Amino acid sequence: MKKDTPENTKGELNIRQAQFAVEYARTGNAAKSARNAGYTVKCAKEAGSGLLTKPNIKQAVIEERKKLAEKSDVTLKELIAMHRASYQLAIKVKAPNAMTAAAVNLAKLLGMVVDKSQVDHSGGLIVNIINFSDMADN
Repeated sequence: MKKDTPENTKGELNIRQAQFAVEYARTGNAAKSARNAGYTVKCAKEAGSGLLTKPNIKQAVIEERKKLAEKSDVTLKELIAMHRASYQLAIKVKAPNAMTAAAVNLAKLLGMVVDKSQVDHSGGLIVNIINFSDMADN
């Protein structure tokens, strides 16, 4: 890990970038991760967004997520099985809300649903947008 310098030509992460990767792997929130890594509150959102565009940081996040998965002893395959079991149980007990929740969570795990938030600056209203992409079986 390099000293905390703005740019690194060899692809090595500086201290704040490495901490950002650890935090982002844990939280999934770029602005919060940037703040926790030492970026100022004022520039955290922009810094976090910019950091996620760098290939070496993306790779570091992937590695950190692997470490977290190993620590938790839960694999993606196991999570998928859990959501499928929840879905089947919801059908059995006729619980449509639980069935929908299990289906949406499973779709998110499989990358079929992208959950995004968008801010309308005119009134400060936060709108959640769910894109159901390619839900058909291939």
